[in-house]
Amino acid sequence: MKKLKHINLEGYAYFVTTNVCRRQKTFLNSQIADIVLSALFFLRDKGYYQLYSFVIMPEHLHLIILPQNKKTLSQIMHSLKSYTAKKINSLLGRSGKIWQDGFYERIIRNEDDLREKATYIENNPLRKNLVEEPEKYFYSSAHHREKMDYF
Repeated sequence: MKKLKHINLEGYAYFVTTNVCRRQKTFLNSQIADIVLSALFFLRDKGYYQLYSFVIMPEHLHLIILPQNKKTLSQIMHSLKSYTAKKINSLLGRSGKIWQDGFYERIIRNEDDLREKATYIENNPLRKNLVEEPEKYFYSSAHHREKMDYF
């Protein structure tokens, strides 16, 4: 079966999900989760995207981003995943895959859709019993509200 291409529509935000290889709970290690968190803010600060919402779960990542400066979603995800994989492998003194190939995206159609997806993202740690309040989960936009480009 032919691999489907990712949709690239300028001016639209995307709800993105990507998983750790073999769904290992890699991001339970705070040093590793910190690498991903730093990379999310670094790419945002470099103008790759506006960051609306995110959560770094033990075995996956959810984000809502609006690509900027003619960056495509595929370019952004490649940059994020390749950079973090190199840093994580260096930290662990190993080589190999960190992330599963590819990612899943959905276009955010309107503000109601954005709010619904952001609420889903920020409540993910609550649903998985990692915290009692979304704001208490350090690896989430709920905790870093002042650094978000929306809300």
